[in-house]
Amino acid sequence: LCCKIKNGVNQDFFDTIKNYFNTKYIVFEFKNYEKEISQKEIYTTEKYLYEKALRRVAIIISRKGASKNALSAARGCLRENGKLIMCLSDKDLIELINIKEKDEQPTAEFFEARLDDLLIRCQLGFAQPAHFHLSCLDVCRVIVVAHGHFFRVESGSPEV
Repeated sequence: LCCKIKNGVNQDFFDTIKNYFNTKYIVFEFKNYEKEISQKEIYTTEKYLYEKALRRVAIIISRKGASKNALSAARGCLRENGKLIMCLSDKDLIELINIKEKDEQPTAEFFEARLDDLLIRCQLGFAQPAHFHLSCLDVCRVIVVAHGHFFRVESGSPEV
């Protein structure tokens, strides 16, 4: 799923990725695996990111999150190729839902904090296992609900 960042969105996370990663689009990958995703999935997703097509950012959403090796591969993609790949788990999606329901902060702040952590700890590896279960359709709904006001789904993309 490739989504365009809406014009006029004025939040740190989206400003940062538009300006510093020179991107107008975010690629979303959904992995319904029983285990954490591996570095193989990171490298596969990296192939969908193209500088000249203004899409250098991806968010991979998986049930159990990413393994330490996958997170290391994502940091390597950032260091070596300037491609940002963020990994989210069911636990992260539930946190986003809670943020949205409680209206505690804009959901973009969640992503800004994750980006800051990724950039600050670029050489370190951390994995966070998830303990929640959502269907792929639930995951798609969360993305649409939590980020509907930030993204415009391009024609030809699947509807949720």
